[in-house]
Formats: sequence, structure tokens, C-alpha cells
Amino acid sequence: MSSDTAVNRKLIVPKSVFDQVNQHLKSVFPQEGCGFLAGQQDQCTAFYPIENILHSQIAYRMRPDEQIQALFDMEENAIEPLAIVHSHPHNQAIPSETDLKEATWPDLFSVIVSLIDLDSPEWHCWLLHKNRSEKAQFLVCND
Repeated sequence: MSSDTAVNRKLIVPKSVFDQVNQHLKSVFPQEGCGFLAGQQDQCTAFYPIENILHSQIAYRMRPDEQIQALFDMEENAIEPLAIVHSHPHNQAIPSETDLKEATWPDLFSVIVSLIDLDSPEWHCWLLHKNRSEKAQFLVCND
């Protein structure tokens, strides 16, 4: 994907999904939470929370069986993964060195949610590539 293509992409998230993500991430606080946003053509329709098997405040690893089940469910529902979402419980919503190093899905958005202020999670959307990141646009819309 060229960077021109990336710049023109925008992840669209319905308010109900936005709220589901925030609820899940707060429920596992102070650990990092994670999961998939899925839909079609950058229009999100579903959130798949996945257990962080590291149970860490500074890193995450999706539980493999839940990740596989989510991907099977997406296929059955004719949707695809659009973004990997995870929280930074005590840091800003910018990619960490670990996030960049472990970026293995360059065509997916990476949504990072800062929970520094639990009452007002801060979302930022990125396209991550090994050792570099590009800010991407996202929009929360009414259902």
C-alpha cells in the first residue's frame, strides 16, 4: 500500500462500537486491553474483545484461540478485520517501540486508546509499519 493510499483511508466507528471498546478497555484496567474492530471497507460494524494473555500494564498479546475464533466469526459474517485496538493505561495514545517492533498487520489500522483519564479515553488511529508509524483518520458516527 502506498502512503498516498494510507493517507486517504479513514476508519469509521459507530458510537455503539466506540462505547463497547471503551467499556472493555476500562474493565481490564490497569492492564492493557486488546481486540479487533471489524467490518467492510473501513466501516466498522463489530468489536471482538480478546484476552491479553500477558496481563500487563505495558504490553499485550492476544489469546491465540480467541483471536482465531474472532477471525472465523468474521469470515462467517462476511466482514474482515479492520483494526487492532489496544489500550495504553498510563501513557499517551501513540505507538510505543514495542507496538512498532511487533507490527505485523500493515494493512490494518492500529487504534491506541489512552486511559490516562478514565472518564475520557483518548483514541488515536495509526497505520504501523516496522519501525515507523503514520497517523490515520478515524470518525465516530451515530449508529
